[in-house]
Amino acid sequence: MNNSPEKKKKEAEKIESTNKKDSALESNWDYLPESSDYIEDGYPQSHREENTKNSVSNDFIDFKNDLSSRIIEQEEEIITTHIQIIKDDAKLLTEEGELISSIKGINNDEADFLMEDYIRNLDQIINKKISIYMDLKKKMEIYKQTLNEDGKLNK
Repeated sequence: MNNSPEKKKKEAEKIESTNKKDSALESNWDYLPESSDYIEDGYPQSHREENTKNSVSNDFIDFKNDLSSRIIEQEEEIITTHIQIIKDDAKLLTEEGELISSIKGINNDEADFLMEDYIRNLDQIINKKISIYMDLKKKMEIYKQTLNEDGKLNK
């Protein structure tokens, strides 16, 4: 056995070199999470959390886009309904004018237009007006709720 100092020195250098390589390899794996950080699907917890954040973020974006579309649709519906109400209201105003003329006997050959007929016709006109305006009012309330929902999300 030749245990010369040179041979011992070379063996020590070889062992030191191997230790350095092992140490370098270990440090390259330092960024990996501990095995306890892995969850059932084999992905690290941080990977799962990132995917969950992206999923929530995408869900939120989809929700906001849907909400914006609903707002635009509701605005168009309110404007269309209001325009139709103005047209209907003009017709009803004409009917009211004719009703007043009838009860006052203006341009009416039948002077015996009964108050009961007047009340019945006026009631029908008023009910039509209430109905069309209540429909518009309901659409406006739904729109306000949608805006409120959007406002809460923007805070």
